[in-house]
Amino acid sequence: MQGLHLILALASTLAINIPFGYMRAKYKLQGNRIMWFLAIHAPVPLVFILRRLAGAGTSLIPLFVAAFFFGQFSGGLLYNTWNNRGPSTCMDSEDLPLGGEDTFGVNVGEEEAGKRLQALRGKCATCKYWRPHVVYNWIGFCDKHGIITFDDDTCPQYEPLEIKDDEFYWCSTCKTRITGVEARKYVRLGYRVHRGAFVEPDIKEELYSVF
Repeated sequence: MQGLHLILALASTLAINIPFGYMRAKYKLQGNRIMWFLAIHAPVPLVFILRRLAGAGTSLIPLFVAAFFFGQFSGGLLYNTWNNRGPSTCMDSEDLPLGGEDTFGVNVGEEEAGKRLQALRGKCATCKYWRPHVVYNWIGFCDKHGIITFDDDTCPQYEPLEIKDDEFYWCSTCKTRITGVEARKYVRLGYRVHRGAFVEPDIKEELYSVF
């Protein structure tokens, strides 16, 4: 009977997160940070209650985490499929729209994107030591000083990023890894390119703690 309760709890966790994943993808596209945040975190208490009702111990938390994210992913995939968006990755350079995205993920024109990039010259966003957060690209980690900074912060140790064809880079506009050759093209189109992305080392512990 306990095994049946566990299966039902996991299935419910997955099912609950599908509509939240759908909303997460929708609000991410709209640039609504508050609703995007709520779409991810609102189902957490429900999952916690389901786990307790099923009598599942802490050793089974990874199963609930997996069901949680699979539901979120499935919901996002449904939204992208029904709206003909496809995966959130960079396209071939010939298919890229002119311009990039602003802080809220809203597409802007080539001229406006160029102005925004120019405004960031000499600041963290274009420094070779700075890596933007993998999700929130307006904050990041400075490898030079070992601290978290904003994209428009400045310091005397600023050095511009130099792109090399034989290396890989992170496009914070597309949220994906790209080659040096691609990076040169994307920069000309107004996309944000960096040496890499910053992923918080304690993110795993934070995810586990909420369950």
